Amino acid sequence: MWAFRRRASRRHPHYPDQRTRTALIDRITLDGPLPLRHLRTSADTTGTGWNWNPVKTAVELLVWSGELTSTQRTHGQRLFDLPDRSIPSPYLTDQASDDECLTQLLTHAGAVLGVGTTKDLADYLRIPTPLAACLLPTTPLTTVQVEDWGPAWADPCALTRPAKPHPEPVFLNPFDNLIWHRPRVQRLFDFTHVFEAYKPAARRTHGYYVCPLLADGRLIGRADFARHNGALTIQQASLEPHAGPDAAATLARSCQSLAAVIGHDRIELAEGAADPTVTAALRSVCLQTERTVHP
Repeated sequence: MWAFRRRASRRHPHYPDQRTRTALIDRITLDGPLPLRHLRTSADTTGTGWNWNPVKTAVELLVWSGELTSTQRTHGQRLFDLPDRSIPSPYLTDQASDDECLTQLLTHAGAVLGVGTTKDLADYLRIPTPLAACLLPTTPLTTVQVEDWGPAWADPCALTRPAKPHPEPVFLNPFDNLIWHRPRVQRLFDFTHVFEAYKPAARRTHGYYVCPLLADGRLIGRADFARHNGALTIQQASLEPHAGPDAAATLARSCQSLAAVIGHDRIELAEGAADPTVTAALRSVCLQTERTVHP
């Protein structure tokens, strides 16, 4: 269904010419999956960050267009391979038109979101909002009015199926789909989420790698985590004003669960990382589980 984007990639002004494409594909055909460093030539200048050299630009565009793929890593580096070695043949097709692709993808986005504005659905697919507005009437989604939102679109099943019980509280990674579109997060949860890793440390409000805490269908707090010397380190933690009286204990238990999931047997708390209520809850939970919290 992403054929529309693969076709757009082939129209990119820097899309590699036939000679470059043939050279890269022949090399991978002969030698198997390769990291980028093995595809470079002595004439290439090494690019870092967003400064891509010609080979990196060519490889990335070939991945976007579907002529190459990357499904595995070695030593943290992506391996580039031929699509037919890892993707089943029924999916190796660009036959669907752009409108057919986008109609199905918007239907999927509506099912995932349950209910969303036109901009919510467009952002989920990273397509222009006017394009989504043009195609949404052709989907099975239903037009609805949402209080304080105005016009929106809903998956018909979301309007009739019973509510699911909330899972256990869990920390979301900063890139989780639930919190990716910031205006929607604000509307749904009255929660402001900003990824601050690229800000200077002095300008961060909540920390470097901040994970919001989802509990009982609400975002009630957040914590800035790091892994250091076999311990899960809480560098900063806070609760939302509406979090409720049991929120500190919920945050502490969720830190305990996260430590267990990533295989750490200790939780450390940086000095001044949390207010006294959260600090006390963390100490209590860690003491009960024979983990230590170091100030």
